[in-house]
Amino acid sequence: MIRLSTTLRMESSSENMETVSENVMKEILSISDRYILRYKDNYLKQGQAYGNDAMWQSDSDICQILLGSDQK
Repeated sequence: MIRLSTTLRMESSSENMETVSENVMKEILSISDRYILRYKDNYLKQGQAYGNDAMWQSDSDICQILLGSDQK
């Protein structure tokens, strides 16, 4: 995913590969941090990190489609 994101950004950017790669990694880490905080908060409030979390379910559904699998 990092390579794909970097490659796509390179096509529409005047920045060099190193700069684009660094920016992509910063965004990935930022998104990752948000997920971790959300699931920690869920665990504190509900005793489950994922449980009935709508975002988790939506992301899981999308991943299953991308993987071509009906199994969860």
